[in-house]
Amino acid sequence: MELLLTFKGYFIFFKLFRYLIFIFFVSLSSGQNTFSISGKLLDKDGEDMRDAKLNLYKSNKYLVKQEESGRNGKFKLSKLKPDKYTINIYGKNGYSQTKEIDLTGGDVKNLEITPKQDRKQPQIEVETFTGEVKIKWTPIVDAQEYIVFRDNEEIGRSSENIYSDSIAGGKSYSYSVSALFIGGSKSSRSLTEYGKSSFEFPKNISTTVKKNTISLNWDKVENVKAYVIYMYNSIKDDYKVVSATSKNKYQHLKLNYDKEYIYKVASLDHHKKPGPQSDPVKAKTHPELKKIKGLKADAGESQVKLSWSLYDLAVSYKVYQNGSVIDTVKNSDLLVETDPGSENCFTISAIDQFGIEGPQSDMVCDVAQYPPPEN
Repeated sequence: MELLLTFKGYFIFFKLFRYLIFIFFVSLSSGQNTFSISGKLLDKDGEDMRDAKLNLYKSNKYLVKQEESGRNGKFKLSKLKPDKYTINIYGKNGYSQTKEIDLTGGDVKNLEITPKQDRKQPQIEVETFTGEVKIKWTPIVDAQEYIVFRDNEEIGRSSENIYSDSIAGGKSYSYSVSALFIGGSKSSRSLTEYGKSSFEFPKNISTTVKKNTISLNWDKVENVKAYVIYMYNSIKDDYKVVSATSKNKYQHLKLNYDKEYIYKVASLDHHKKPGPQSDPVKAKTHPELKKIKGLKADAGESQVKLSWSLYDLAVSYKVYQNGSVIDTVKNSDLLVETDPGSENCFTISAIDQFGIEGPQSDMVCDVAQYPPPEN
């Protein structure tokens, strides 16, 4: 008895200890869920730098936020996951600065940043397109040409303040620009901004329907490792995400019967962000097949006559005797030969135009009669 009580005590203590450990890690993870970066921007004269643009990148070169400083030069970047970040700051009149922030240990507050002023340094922005990145920048007075760099290597020159770079999806690149003046002098390179191109959306999407299941298939997109599937929401008049998959197919189960659904598919990039959505594709689930009603079995001499109610969705009926299929018929009755005196049980199921079999009817049983004795 004492041993049993001791065992129960240890068991209760173990469960309590495990629960406390669980609560500790939950509270720890929730406490470290998100952090913030805040501070103030000042110009070289110590005046508030209002309406400055801030681009915030994670360590994986993903653009997390784009914000502007307020009228008093203050800024706050909230709801950030623990990571190492880079802030690019752009102010009017040629002010710019890059700031590295380690946000793995908690909030970073009360930053006071005075960007450097260089009116000859381009301020660039990067736009993402399918298979293409566009780099734009502020025009520089007296600049004859601009040199564009990707990953610190020159990739082209432009006499205008825009450049298009055709690249494949699936990778981020660093971009910077330098102005070139008469005589060959160059400006300082711009701050580094990061860009990526979007994958094309999947093409040749086909649908297959079976009962209340819709299957989607599409052509693979080169270098894409995952896709996201959207379904039209008529209430909100938009498309909502229903799933993501690493394969170029998806099976949507347990849908409503006899209802039309509309889908779109997009490719996910290396940041798990979807590109443009495909053209919509439609598919309608089958009407639901239900049990055949009114099945009757009338025994005769060495036979049983079956009859049942017509079903508007049925193109044929499958007949079961004692659990085994004995016939498939198009009419709503059947004469079955049986051994005299034997009890036989029957069920019927409907087959629709798609070749789908519905549920079996309630079972009916009867005993075939013996023929009358010969005189």
